[in-house]
Amino acid sequence: DRSPSRGLGDVYKRQICDNPKISPMRGAIRQRLCELTGLQMDRINVKGKTTEGGDAMVITAQAVTLLVQPEL
Repeated sequence: DRSPSRGLGDVYKRQICDNPKISPMRGAIRQRLCELTGLQMDRINVKGKTTEGGDAMVITAQAVTLLVQPEL
């Protein structure tokens, strides 16, 4: 007997880069993540952060998701 699979509850995405700036694209990124995940916009959080003196040529993306088990 398999237990039910878990679904997405929330998505938190952080983009670390100096360029391009995330704020002008934040809405489009959130919209695309909504389309890909099926979550409502209020369940998607996208933040941008600079490298704070690090390598300006590097772009790092981090994502955290909350998994929820469906009610039986």
